[in-house]
Amino acid sequence: SMFEKSFAIDFRLAPDSLTLSETLSNLADMAAMTGDRESAKASYLKALAIQEKATPDGLEPALTLANLGQLHLDMGDLEAADGYLNRSLKVRQTLSPGGLQVAGSLHSLGRLAVARQNPAAAEIHFKESLALWRANAPGSDGHAMAAHTLGMLLVARDHKPEAVALLQEAVDALENQVERLGGSQEIRDSFAASRHDYYFDLMSLLTELGQKEQAFGVFERSRARSLRQLLAQRDLVFTADIPEELDRERRSLALRYDDTMDTLGEIKEAAEPEKFAALQKQLKDIRARLDAVRAGIAQASPRFAALAWPQALDLPGALAVLPKDTAALAFAVGEANTLLFVLGPDVGAFRALSLPVGRTALSRDVSRLRSALMERLAAGPFLDSLAEILLTPAAAELHASQHVLILPDGPLHFLPWSAFRSVPVAGAEAVVLPPVHSAPSMTVYRDSVADKTGGGAARRIEAFGDPAYQTVSVNPASGASASRSVGMDRSVLTPLPGTRRELKGISALFTGSIQLHLGAAASESQVKTLPPETNVVHIAVHGFVDADHPLDSALAFSTPARSASRPAHGAADGQDGASSENGFLQVW
Repeated sequence: SMFEKSFAIDFRLAPDSLTLSETLSNLADMAAMTGDRESAKASYLKALAIQEKATPDGLEPALTLANLGQLHLDMGDLEAADGYLNRSLKVRQTLSPGGLQVAGSLHSLGRLAVARQNPAAAEIHFKESLALWRANAPGSDGHAMAAHTLGMLLVARDHKPEAVALLQEAVDALENQVERLGGSQEIRDSFAASRHDYYFDLMSLLTELGQKEQAFGVFERSRARSLRQLLAQRDLVFTADIPEELDRERRSLALRYDDTMDTLGEIKEAAEPEKFAALQKQLKDIRARLDAVRAGIAQASPRFAALAWPQALDLPGALAVLPKDTAALAFAVGEANTLLFVLGPDVGAFRALSLPVGRTALSRDVSRLRSALMERLAAGPFLDSLAEILLTPAAAELHASQHVLILPDGPLHFLPWSAFRSVPVAGAEAVVLPPVHSAPSMTVYRDSVADKTGGGAARRIEAFGDPAYQTVSVNPASGASASRSVGMDRSVLTPLPGTRRELKGISALFTGSIQLHLGAAASESQVKTLPPETNVVHIAVHGFVDADHPLDSALAFSTPARSASRPAHGAADGQDGASSENGFLQVW
């Protein structure tokens, strides 16, 4: 690896240098991440020996001591963890009293106290750690982590009203952040997964305490943030719709906010009060300017603002946009259980309940169902089992509905809901499942309904179907913009003649303007050049789903014909012209 090569060079040139100790620490971090704890321990100890010789009682060995303490804690060696963590804390309290490094040590000692089954001591450490985060870096990710950790400890100690306030503080701190998460895809995925638990834990506790309306509000907030994070991974916001100078200032302010937060976390108010106060004022000024920039962007592009900073609906707002003949089933999947919020179909009707199935079991069952459907095996038992778990609890509402709106979560995004035909009911006739549609959240559903019904503008549909597939694979080494997703192979794509009939049927029913793109005209280039007046895009093609990295998923349009000329927009069955496109449409 790069770190191993760096180690070999550093060891040869400067065997006792701090540069070598840093490389050893990096090797230890990598080993710990991959589960090789013995190698991590050995590398940390070598780094510590160099650091203590070069800078005894310095912050560098204090960090390595902290890492060794956390490593031994994970290994279950509590006595060794105690020694390392307290040695680290002593140095940090001497060199950076009241700073964020001290907050980190206190948090680790709290974890140690939990492992020793001493919740009273853990609570003391966690409270001290949270106080330092509040003082030094309010609204930061560390602040959110400290509040969430203490909140969950209080849940375990049955101090639930106090825990609600702390879990709410954690969510508020997350939503206060304006920085974009950097690093690798794996780091972003880890961040998103862990922060999902912040929302879920708050929803669960509110539901348990009977505050179900507030729990649904948290559900909508979580979906708004999830969408924002997904868009931020590749900055998928419609920057072409906003003035360039505002977009440039938006990005610059976000970077300045990150840098200021980092600097603020490195100093202590008592040691440098003037600098501390100046940085806090700078943060306040940045936030104020961000608010002004956001207001300007929202005025210039309401669509951008709705995606980048969505205003989540509360329960009354969600019920108000739900059609009276529709039941909405909103799922929030946790590790051990799943929350289900049922809205409608009666006006104002709402229930919240906990289903005894978690993420791992649902992922397994959904995967088994999808495999059975793809291999044309008997899928009935899998459908019945999932229907009983997910739909039977809402059988009464489904029976009274004409339509069902599903708001899925986690593995339920990959569940083919249209495959369900009925809902089993113990001791009674099964309920026929009404037609199903889905949305990420009620907030997104509201906006989509407004797009379809608002303004009285003329309706225009662009519809794509029955693409012309050729059984060849795209060579990623070619000049085409080849997909990065694994297994995206055209040889598995079968013709879809039924989608041609589907689109022609829609065309016969629709009274507005509709343009069909069939055969070779159902191309990547055509969908990328839709007229701006388009209201609805209907796509009926194959797709590849990347469950680990959703934005690497793709829709498979017609195989490009490299030698033919590109047709004019709206051609019905022409040839896709020569281009660098490969027919796989991804979000870039």
